[in-house]
Amino acid sequence: MVGPNGSIDTAGTTTPAPAAGHMVLAGTTATPTLGTNGTAAVFNSTAGGLSLQGAGSVNDVSVLNKNGSAALVVPAGTQNTQHIGTISIGGTSPAISGAAAFNGSTSGSRTIAVNATGTTFTFGGGALAVAEGGTGDTGTAWTAFTPTFTCGTATITNNSARSKTLGKTTFIQIEFTIALLGSCTNALSFTLPNTAQSAGAFSTIETALNGTIGSCRVNPSGATSNCSKGTLTNFLVNEHYVGSGVYENQ
Repeated sequence: MVGPNGSIDTAGTTTPAPAAGHMVLAGTTATPTLGTNGTAAVFNSTAGGLSLQGAGSVNDVSVLNKNGSAALVVPAGTQNTQHIGTISIGGTSPAISGAAAFNGSTSGSRTIAVNATGTTFTFGGGALAVAEGGTGDTGTAWTAFTPTFTCGTATITNNSARSKTLGKTTFIQIEFTIALLGSCTNALSFTLPNTAQSAGAFSTIETALNGTIGSCRVNPSGATSNCSKGTLTNFLVNEHYVGSGVYENQ
């Protein structure tokens, strides 16, 4: 049955009459209240109902259970309202597309969103903070730092030094060459990109002359790392070392 203003009424009666742009589908619609221009439709129904409103710049969709309670309501709102694009509840793959806003119990809200290709996930507009159980990282690359190498009067070339810090954890990579030996013996050090919190160590390997395995130690509250060969013998000119590891930072 076609109701007033071009609406469709399968219940046989609508009181009051639907506004333009509405379609009403219901088993029994006892006093359905129909919104206009972006306001939500409210049903007092015992058999269920569906309201699709086309008027307004933002459409409302209200899906109700047969006792009249709301199963899903996507309301019109202001610019600051995050709208759900598509929602699937139940079945084997429940999903929400678009951005979903989760309001706090007293104030504030956080938004979870996935981009169109499914390659980027954001929480609250950015990465989940360390204090909230996340990493605070949005996938940025490691950054270069400039260590100061010391071993007697040796000249040591910094070939590469990179690090990345996630909260209280720092990942580090170094690569250096002993260009001039000078008075360098078996103890070499370099400055860290930040201050360590606790003791730690990471491994190194010589790749140009002899393949010697070594290690670099990190001391509690230390800003430098101390390196040595596994054999505890002296460093040699033209040796080239690479190493990487992780430690707890302050």
